[in-house]
Amino acid sequence: MNSLLRSTAFTRLWLAIFVSTTGNFLLMLSLSVYVYRQTGDNFAAAGVFATQWLATVASAPLSGWLGGRFDTSRLAAACELTGGVVSVLVGLFVHALPAVYLLLLVRGLAESIGKSARVLAMRDHVEDDHIERAASMIGTATFIGISVGSLVGAVLIHHLALLHIALLDAASFLLSAGLYLSLGRAPARTTAAARPAFNAVLRDGWRAVRADPLLGRQVAYMIVSTAFFQGFHNIARTLLPITRLDMGERGVMLLQALASVSFFLGAVIVTLLMQKRQIAGRVEPWGISAAAAALMLLSILASQPAWSLLAYAVFLMLSEVTYVFCQKNIVTHCPREQLGLVSPLALSAATLGLVVVIYAGGWLSDQVGLVTTAVVVALATAGCLVAIELRSPRPFRLFAPLP
Repeated sequence: MNSLLRSTAFTRLWLAIFVSTTGNFLLMLSLSVYVYRQTGDNFAAAGVFATQWLATVASAPLSGWLGGRFDTSRLAAACELTGGVVSVLVGLFVHALPAVYLLLLVRGLAESIGKSARVLAMRDHVEDDHIERAASMIGTATFIGISVGSLVGAVLIHHLALLHIALLDAASFLLSAGLYLSLGRAPARTTAAARPAFNAVLRDGWRAVRADPLLGRQVAYMIVSTAFFQGFHNIARTLLPITRLDMGERGVMLLQALASVSFFLGAVIVTLLMQKRQIAGRVEPWGISAAAAALMLLSILASQPAWSLLAYAVFLMLSEVTYVFCQKNIVTHCPREQLGLVSPLALSAATLGLVVVIYAGGWLSDQVGLVTTAVVVALATAGCLVAIELRSPRPFRLFAPLP
């Protein structure tokens, strides 16, 4: 761990992600508040984030095509610069909401391409001895950036115009781009990425996943943890404290704070305890996911706020353990020449599942309540876990053997 933190490439990547995430949430949360003030429409305010998700769903072909043709650190820097320009334009045209949503679509597309590019940049620039732990730890930059950006946004929204906040966001993107560029070109040891035609990116990525059952299994669990667990969190983080626990709006803030801590701890657990040669790495992702689903349901059924919040916090921590564990396995197991195809495909599929669960679960919770919705999501998760294991090429087992 100490040697990883002394890695210049990892430190610069971590800081680049932290800085841009801080700026991103500073503007996005401020913009959603602004839209709600102007329209009084919660759906319009939620569209600030949803528009970017839609761009991510459709980004896989372009991400895979660009990732195979350009230096990864420079591609990540270009995406940050694009995001900065869009931020300024959002601040200038904030009174024209249709233009804002169109700009957010462009911003979301640049962000999703940048996410895929930085995974490739990590694989290219971080030393081979550190890559597994780096892939586990890199996500903490996002969690801390979200927390810092949210807190700063909560303060500045009452003191600065949205254009000024947009300029601060653009500055964060500019700094992030500089950090990516400081990595330089990929080392000579880096394997060349696949360069498929644009219309063949999805086909070749899907073929790579199907050709390697172990890789496909990790991708499947990553999609399940994102779609069902993150999707349910987006449904429950307001309804649980207000309608089930009678904690009011302060309960929403407490739950979000618990979520940030849980996500951070999940990434740290994988970094410290679930690497290839460590005993906790034997734990199968199906077991972690099953425990997370059970705790998700328990958190809704518990009547005491303390027990409910504790179960919910552990549920989120285990969901993050599943996600980070499978993501780092994808980064380390997938051949470099195919990673530029598999990574954006997995990101797009996971985001699509997330959007479907949020909209379907949100509608269902309005019709039958949060408890029934939690039961349905838990059963759907269990069904997916069984389906993944039935398609696995090896016998079912509680633990994976040590290498």
